[in-house]
Amino acid sequence: MHACPDCGALTQVHPEFSPWCQECNWNLDPTEEPQKLTFLDRKFRAFSEKVGAGLLETLGRQQQIDDLHRSEALTGRLAAALSLLVMSFAALLPVTAIAILATHYTEPSFIF
Repeated sequence: MHACPDCGALTQVHPEFSPWCQECNWNLDPTEEPQKLTFLDRKFRAFSEKVGAGLLETLGRQQQIDDLHRSEALTGRLAAALSLLVMSFAALLPVTAIAILATHYTEPSFIF
């Protein structure tokens, strides 16, 4: 039993096979050569990490904006309900006036 160099988990070592870690998959493909990165590869990776961090930050802000839009939608619905109430009251005023005139009108001098 040996400790994995990456995660420290105990691994069994058999002399006929190359060692590998079951926990973190260290040395899973022992024939794979470590990549030698060129100057452009290193620059591209650095740029990619920078852009990825910016996108992650943008997504976080987008989530905040979505939450704000949801609260604005609720506020808009409440404002629409209140305006509907006010407008229905305003629309019922002439109907009420006509109903009063129709029920209590007995002679032409009632209006004047």
